[in-house]
Amino acid sequence: MLRQVLIELSLFLTPFVIWAAYAKARGQIGEVGILAAAPIVWLVLSGLVLVAIGLAGLAVLDDSGHAGLNGRYIPTHMENGKLVPGRFDTK
Repeated sequence: MLRQVLIELSLFLTPFVIWAAYAKARGQIGEVGILAAAPIVWLVLSGLVLVAIGLAGLAVLDDSGHAGLNGRYIPTHMENGKLVPGRFDTK
């Protein structure tokens, strides 16, 4: 879970870092500060778009806990008097 949070946080901050490097290279950072001249709305929106793309990518590519499209779901059932939780079978 922490890995996913760090991935999404880094995706959100990527536009800010790129803009800061660009502004510093062009010498646009004056006495006011780096964030005073930043296009905050566009940076936030582009960060949110990257987060949405990252979430979709993680949902599609992460295969932990399921067998993907080839798996067969076995629902919760009783075996020898014990409750066996539902799972995906890869057979």
